[in-house]
Amino acid sequence: MASLRLVCLRFIGTIAVLGTLCGTLAHAQTETTLFTFPGGTITTNPYTLISDGHGNFFGTAIGGNGSVFEMSPATGGGWTVSTIYAFPGATGPYYSEGIVMDSLGNIFVACVQGPPYGSIVELSPNGVGGYTEKTILQFNGTNGRTPLGVLVLDSAGNIYGTTNGGGQCTFETTGCGVAYELSPQTGGTWKETILYRFGASTSDGRFPASGLAFDSKGNLYGTTTGGGFSGCPNSNVYCGTVFELMRTAKGWKEKILFALTISQGEYPHDVPTLDAAGNLYATAYEGGGNLYGTVFQLTPTSRGEWTFHLIHSFNGYTTGVIPVGGVTFDAAGNLIVPTQNGGVKSAPCLINGVAAGCGSVWQFTPTGTGTWNSKLLYVFTGGSDGRELDDLKLVLDGSGNIFGVAAYGGDANSDGTIFEITP
Repeated sequence: MASLRLVCLRFIGTIAVLGTLCGTLAHAQTETTLFTFPGGTITTNPYTLISDGHGNFFGTAIGGNGSVFEMSPATGGGWTVSTIYAFPGATGPYYSEGIVMDSLGNIFVACVQGPPYGSIVELSPNGVGGYTEKTILQFNGTNGRTPLGVLVLDSAGNIYGTTNGGGQCTFETTGCGVAYELSPQTGGTWKETILYRFGASTSDGRFPASGLAFDSKGNLYGTTTGGGFSGCPNSNVYCGTVFELMRTAKGWKEKILFALTISQGEYPHDVPTLDAAGNLYATAYEGGGNLYGTVFQLTPTSRGEWTFHLIHSFNGYTTGVIPVGGVTFDAAGNLIVPTQNGGVKSAPCLINGVAAGCGSVWQFTPTGTGTWNSKLLYVFTGGSDGRELDDLKLVLDGSGNIFGVAAYGGDANSDGTIFEITP
């Protein structure tokens, strides 16, 4: 069971500090709650977490109108969590999810709502300990709608992402989603370029919900929750796809790498992860042998095709269901995969009285013969450890410690936690 930690409220200068861990902290066997979000504050219900590479973490939270927070080591030990920006709500961008940081410390955030259909926001350090907010793109439907998933930067500072709707699509009046690039311009403005509009054919992918990932050649990879083969009842009849966007002399060209069937997984909801050999790893939200989701690998062949390998099919609530956080490699080449739900089948891990579970974290280790050994690292209880792992990606340090957020649980206010798992 996770160790319960004390939370102290205080102020540093003019920055409201949500809490600082204090006292002597005892570690549990595998899970440690680093921070519990206290009730009655601006930032609650964390959604995702990233590292700045210097020992600090940044994240988004979806409570209220959404916010961005920082978690930094506190003097004397523990961590301090502070709100660096709270979104205003209906008069501007709100419901922050995807986040990325550039080398200068500028933070870019995807807000899934706000006038009219979501926005990309830049938070720039102002030199006096705070941040200046600027909306650099507003989605209007034609250029995209509802930017779900992660954001990614290239070496030139361009931002890439996807939207779940918008664009132009004969299958959906509000569009099937787009892949886009945002490029900085002289004078501080940004230019959006639509790389691809999904739903170009019956078999094409639709409704991406994850974002994009680069390979070593500058090509982009992603997943769509719909499109591909038919036969999946929960994903607009279609099971979803894995796609590649290749840069050509005439612009970007899409290629469907793989269309899933219900036995392989349906509704892929995360951005793929690639290894050094060019293999691709991802999860499917549902489907598989037990319809609780899968972890899979795609391997390129010499003929330009991709071969599907099932790594794991989740088999029940006791061990985890609904993997939405994607796949993260540790330094040893193991895959670390969270599930949103599954595990404990009693309160507080219930939704409307139905067993849903609080989430879990898994490790998958390659055997060298094409198979993978599975290990359940931790099952969340919904108490001081938290519940419901919506995190877009887990974060690993050089020692293999795993960091992430739980959207709910922690204390009686159930406003979420930041946790560490040591395999």
